[in-house]
Amino acid sequence: MSAKENLLKAELFLEFLAVQKNLSENTRNSYFFDIKGFLSFFRNIDLGSLEEKDLQNYFLEISKKNSSSTQSRKLTTLINFFDFLISEKICTKNPCLNINFPKLEKKIPRILSVKQVNDLIDESYLDKSDHGIRLSLMLELLYSTGLRVSELVELKLSSIGDDFQSLLIRGKGGKQRYMPITEKTKIILERYLGVRKKKLQNRKDLGFLFPSTGSKNHLTRNRFFQILKKFSRTIGLNPKNISPHTLRHSFASHLLNRGADLRIIQSSLGHADISTTQIYTHVNSDKFKRLLEEKHPLKKIIKKLT
Repeated sequence: MSAKENLLKAELFLEFLAVQKNLSENTRNSYFFDIKGFLSFFRNIDLGSLEEKDLQNYFLEISKKNSSSTQSRKLTTLINFFDFLISEKICTKNPCLNINFPKLEKKIPRILSVKQVNDLIDESYLDKSDHGIRLSLMLELLYSTGLRVSELVELKLSSIGDDFQSLLIRGKGGKQRYMPITEKTKIILERYLGVRKKKLQNRKDLGFLFPSTGSKNHLTRNRFFQILKKFSRTIGLNPKNISPHTLRHSFASHLLNRGADLRIIQSSLGHADISTTQIYTHVNSDKFKRLLEEKHPLKKIIKKLT
C-alpha cells in the first residue's frame, strides 16, 4: 500500500474528527501531525498488517526523542486512528490496544506573583500604539478570565455581552462557558474596539475580536506567542517565564490562594475533570501553611508551649 493511500486514510480520519467529534482545528492538526510522523516511520506498509510488536518498536524509537506526555498523546491518536480504520473496514484489529501508556510526571505549573503580573500588564499600558492597546487587552483577558490562548485568539465580537459585563467562551469540544468582564478589562476593551474599527475601515469584517490578514483571519497562537516573547524581552523579563499559559496558571493559582472554591476555578478554566484543576493545589504552599497554622489541632498545643 502506497504512502499516498495511507495519507488519504489519515485525511478521512481528520474529516471524521471534524464532523462527528466536533474537535477544534488545533486538535485535528495535532492528530494529523502525529499520524503523519507514524506513517513516515512505516512508509509504504499495509496498515492492516501491523502487529503489536511493530507498534512497540515504534514507541521504543520515539521515546528517545519525545517526552512522556508527547508519547501518551501520540498513542491516544493512534488508538483512535485504528478504531476509525476498523469502523471503515480498512483494518480488522487495533495493534495499539495493549501498548502501555508511559508514566506521566505531573509538572507543577509555572506561575507569576501578583506583583509580576501587575508589572507586566502595567508596562503594556505604557505603549499607546494600536498594537500596544491590543496587547494590553489580550493580557487583561488572559489574567482576568483564565482563557486558553486558542480561546483568546478565536474570540468573536459576538462573544461579548451586550452590556460588556460578560464573555461567552467556546472551549474544547465546543463547550461553552461564561466569564464576567472586570471593570478594568471593560475600559481597555472599549478603547481597543475603537482601534479595531479604525483598522478595518477598508477591509471586510469577519467578526473576530483580533482580526488579521492571515489565512485564519484572526491573530494566530504562534503570532501572539512571538509578540509576548518580544514584549517580555523589551521590558527586561525572561521570555522563558512568560507565556499565555503562565497567565492562565497564575489566574487559577491566585484565585485559589484567596479562598476561591476549586469547583469554581474548574468551571472558569473549562476543565472537564476536577483532577486537572487539582494541580493548582500543589503550588499554593502559602495558603496550605496558613491553614495548618490556623486550623490544625496542634495549634492549641503550640500555644500552650509558648
